Amino acid sequence: SGADGDGGADGADGGAGGAGGVGGAGSYETLMKDVVLRLIETLETRESDRLFQLLLEAPAVPDSVITVMSDCVSRHEEESHVLIGLNAMMNIALRRGGPTHQRQAALRGVLRLSAHPDDSVRDKVTRLTVNRLWPCPELKSVVEEEATRLLAELEKAGARALVEATEAAKARAEAEAAAAKAKAEAEAKAAKEAEARAAAGAAMEEDEDDEEEDEALPEGGAGAGAGAQGGAGGAGGGGAGADGQGGSGGVGGEQSMSEESVKCYLALPAAVSCRVADLFKQLFTLYASLHDPQTNVHVAETGSGDEGRMMPPGVAGVVANAIETHLPTVVDFALKQLMAGPALMHLISDAPPHATPLVLRMLRLVADRTLSKAGSAASSDAKECFEAAKAIRAARDGNDIRYMIPWLGVADDAYLFLNLAKLMPVIDPKAEKGPGGPLRLVEFEAALRAIVSAAGKPNSDGAVTRAAMIVGVVVGFITDIQKPVAPIKSVSNAFQVLVTTPVVGNKALETTLRGLSRTKPCPPLLGKLLLMAVKQQPNLGQFVCNEVMPALVANEIWSEKERWKGFLLLAKSYAVEKPPHCLGVLLTLPYKQLRDVTKIAPAAKEPLTNYVKRHAQNAEMAGLSKESKKLLGL
Repeated sequence: SGADGDGGADGADGGAGGAGGVGGAGSYETLMKDVVLRLIETLETRESDRLFQLLLEAPAVPDSVITVMSDCVSRHEEESHVLIGLNAMMNIALRRGGPTHQRQAALRGVLRLSAHPDDSVRDKVTRLTVNRLWPCPELKSVVEEEATRLLAELEKAGARALVEATEAAKARAEAEAAAAKAKAEAEAKAAKEAEARAAAGAAMEEDEDDEEEDEALPEGGAGAGAGAQGGAGGAGGGGAGADGQGGSGGVGGEQSMSEESVKCYLALPAAVSCRVADLFKQLFTLYASLHDPQTNVHVAETGSGDEGRMMPPGVAGVVANAIETHLPTVVDFALKQLMAGPALMHLISDAPPHATPLVLRMLRLVADRTLSKAGSAASSDAKECFEAAKAIRAARDGNDIRYMIPWLGVADDAYLFLNLAKLMPVIDPKAEKGPGGPLRLVEFEAALRAIVSAAGKPNSDGAVTRAAMIVGVVVGFITDIQKPVAPIKSVSNAFQVLVTTPVVGNKALETTLRGLSRTKPCPPLLGKLLLMAVKQQPNLGQFVCNEVMPALVANEIWSEKERWKGFLLLAKSYAVEKPPHCLGVLLTLPYKQLRDVTKIAPAAKEPLTNYVKRHAQNAEMAGLSKESKKLLGL
């Protein structure tokens, strides 16, 4: 102000005042930076309004002050200082009057930190940006531009990684072919020289020795082989170098690209994508491009979690996996702040074909959030989501039941009966893995969890009834062993899961097995399945001996050969002295059937004889036939 006053009064003084004014502007900027930094580093969180008031009422907030604030937040480890700095820049962006560009400069100061390597800082920035800054009309475009830029950086890195992986694989293949050719030529030459030495005869011993040396090191041959092998190694090194270059370049240049560094470039795009349809599509398109078999020369199965996903190599795999990791962010932001489940599911209806793993994961995430509350399976949102999932399945692959697994708890019994056979898992190393192939055990268990949990809490009447129904249907798939509804191996695999998973539980198993043992005829594989059950769950043994086997004997299970074989296997396991045992049940068998038991299990004679002696006064033992007594040596 002195500079302005003096400049108006006198030319010379005005010149001096002008000089002072320039110096004053530099001093103001320096002073603001010093004061702002000191306040960020010394204020308690409850006192932060003092800093905010200063930034809102100061005559000017130079861009350099915002840069310094952003740098300060970036390097600070104290959470309170990080929060104060972030909120200070947010206040400028949202509340400061004056030119829009100054508010946008503050926004960019916040966005600089959206790719911060620290998870906690990145998470704070993302939430602050999406919840507070993005909704402001003057700031919206800047947020979307930054999110798009970050995603574009990943797209470049992923595309570069795939090209490099393809070139490296091609170089390795050419080097291996060259090495094989050189080796074959060397072996052929050595064979010819050996023939020549044999023809020369034993008289040329010295020459023969020389020729043997030539055979060990054929002229040009071994060198060519070594050179070719070296070429293969060199090409392999080039491949590693190519992959390494893709990784060392990072997303932005010099840093190495790891899962963590990729996350820095995905947090903001993932959060914003649920609100910006174009960005959402870009996220799915990038993921699909990384899984396109036309560009991938090699994929590897991760085997992690419940996915068993096929991942592209190197950097591309890191990017693809990071996108999957950030998908919950998309779903959570969208469901909490923007839309209901059905609307979010419609966003993925046009996802590219090679984005199927991401689509399946998103369906699970939406289902987890939508069906998390008791009784939510009957809600209108859940039913709309179920219909949306059916539409997605029909549009993408009508034969792949995976699209419906998260929503099976919403389905009625008719839909479950119709589709349960398609859920049967297959363990076949030759079978296609991933989307479109047979279900794996973990996927079948996920389907069980979705169906049973929607009916009630574990061991509740509703959950037990629903679980028992599934067990009965699965076992019933083999009512006709010649024409099973589902492959026998698949039913066995499914039954193994039913027995071991806590989703079903012993109460439901016992209810179902009790009922099946009393039907006539019982399922042909029931005996073998029961044997599998007691191996997996030994505490079912006494139940099988006390309730299931007597019912099978009462139904004259020996009248059908296939069923009788299963019973004999059970008898062999439980014809022992110590409980659980089935000795009393076996002694109620007719003579011919008891003889069958002793043939398949000769060691059972002694326990059976001892049991009769201990229970000689029982009416059942007194009624034992003469043939049976003779069989047991009584």
